[in-house]
Amino acid sequence: MCEHRAAGSLADPAVNLPLEKWRLNPWSATTAIRSFSSPELVKHALALMREGHVETSVFHCSAAMNSCRECNGWTDAIGILNCMQQGNIPYNEITHNVALSSFADGSKWANSFHHLNFMRQTAVEPTPVSFSSVLAAVSREGLWQEALTIFHEMQREMLRTDVMCFNTIISACGRGGQWLLAIDLLDQLKSSTQPTDSSYSATISACEKAFKWQHAVALLQDMGKTLPDSRKCYNAAISACEKCGHWHVALSLLQQMAEARILRDRVTCNAAIGACAKSASWPSALSLLESMPVSALQPGTITYNTVITVCENGLQWRLVLELTDTSPGVAVSDAEPTELHHAIWRLSKQPPSRFLWEQGEAAAKRASGMVGKFRPKKLVSLLRALASMLVTEEALYLQAAETLTSAARGAGLLQAQELANLCWAYAVADAPGSSTIFQAVQEAFIERRKHVAADAMLGLKLTKLTA
Repeated sequence: MCEHRAAGSLADPAVNLPLEKWRLNPWSATTAIRSFSSPELVKHALALMREGHVETSVFHCSAAMNSCRECNGWTDAIGILNCMQQGNIPYNEITHNVALSSFADGSKWANSFHHLNFMRQTAVEPTPVSFSSVLAAVSREGLWQEALTIFHEMQREMLRTDVMCFNTIISACGRGGQWLLAIDLLDQLKSSTQPTDSSYSATISACEKAFKWQHAVALLQDMGKTLPDSRKCYNAAISACEKCGHWHVALSLLQQMAEARILRDRVTCNAAIGACAKSASWPSALSLLESMPVSALQPGTITYNTVITVCENGLQWRLVLELTDTSPGVAVSDAEPTELHHAIWRLSKQPPSRFLWEQGEAAAKRASGMVGKFRPKKLVSLLRALASMLVTEEALYLQAAETLTSAARGAGLLQAQELANLCWAYAVADAPGSSTIFQAVQEAFIERRKHVAADAMLGLKLTKLTA
């Protein structure tokens, strides 16, 4: 094993690990390691086992990897995997599957692909669990083509493709803008088994992202024929109506929820209010805001911002002043990355106003202090949203350029559409760091073209070998 030093020595009374018992009964060590609640304690135990000459097997290491992963320590789990190779400890199916899950947790989809091939090199055949982990990794990045490749490979190897596999691929298609393919996959699933509400929710969300509100509503009605009504499916359909500004349909779906006794949540109300705002229907937006406390829902900053904006655009200045006094305000000073990204994205979807621009400026200043905490994909989305509001916080764009062109988090991690959005944001904002970004994007496209050519050659060679 790797040379990890223990946090304490064998004689340290604070360590309190029954090494003698583990030496006599190695299985008890596996059970104990599974119960550890931190990666540091797991690595500490493995180091003490080595110092005490307690045999360390694949079962101990697999348990240690899984404990680290469950404690959000996916990098520690992969570190233990690498140490196993150095210590000549053989891998088994569990070891590989935990490694694949760890790569998925860390959004390292390319590593997942490589490890799946490495798994076969160690004479361990991938299982449905193995493929599902890789599917999860690529789905989170919207890599629908890679997801389909894995799916077809599972079918060729006659492995079971369950509802969860279909749901994951449908989600990948949705993130990749392939709404027709998402619907086709749902139809395939329906021909073999009963879809779940998550299947429909993922497909409706795919239509929502593609501005196909009619299909989203049709899927919702189709689901009602075989499955109980689901709030998350209604939310997805109402969000599709919001994106296209069809507030009448959004309100109709709200009424259907009430008739089906489905409790609305803040997401439901925000989507419906957003639909009213896009259609300049300030009375409906205001009515929905006032109805939220009746449903035991507390309107948030985003809700108030949307209603204030639509009232402002409707020249309802008295209401704007009243709502501004009532609103909890834009608490961007303490916002975390996910919350901040969501708030900025929502702001960018509203009609432009001085009020919104000032909020965008405040949010951009907050984001400039936490650029490193955003994943590349989210950072690009944030920059595009701010650029669409003509918010040009120089510090944010400079730090983002440095982050997105670094070796660890480069533009090569982004999809083509995201690279285009990145260039658009810097061009519109005329932001500092533009030249660096444009060069990095050009290099990313060149590198991607090389990989595509290499994959094509590999596919040709494999075809000749199997012919």
